[in-house]
Amino acid sequence: MQSLAQFSFLRTHDGKEVDLLLEFADGYYAFEIKMADSRVNKIDARHLWGLEEMLDKPLKKAFLLSNDEETKYFDDKTLAIHAAMFLG
Repeated sequence: MQSLAQFSFLRTHDGKEVDLLLEFADGYYAFEIKMADSRVNKIDARHLWGLEEMLDKPLKKAFLLSNDEETKYFDDKTLAIHAAMFLG
């Protein structure tokens, strides 16, 4: 039986924003969504860096969703992927 997800977002006083946080019993999944049609790069994922230090549970995976057709791994937890590919 899967646990229910709690949905939230993050916005800090210093301007860090994460569009969607899914919280499960064992950790979080973070989503940053970019509307631009152009390629994304590491700087587009900047709000996901250091996120784990702010959370009370582990960050399991972070996703940067966009229309960029190239899938990119920015580190072992952060993946940039085309939104339609993410949905399967």
